[in-house]
Amino acid sequence: VILFYNKDDREISLGNGWGPVGFFVTGVDSAYKHAIAQGATSHKEPYDSSGFRIAWVLDPEGHEIELVGSAG
Repeated sequence: VILFYNKDDREISLGNGWGPVGFFVTGVDSAYKHAIAQGATSHKEPYDSSGFRIAWVLDPEGHEIELVGSAG
């Protein structure tokens, strides 16, 4: 699980603390395909960024789920 914080030091309080749930996975592409096959909706297809492989899906209720892994 990836913990979120605001880089500009804004405090998170109940009500404005919502953000995506992030998971570090060993295979972003396979985790992404598995999530889609299980009913998730594509939000951003897998891509490389700063040494990481990242993808985004939405769960059936529309919550963002971030999948992060090592690039390459």
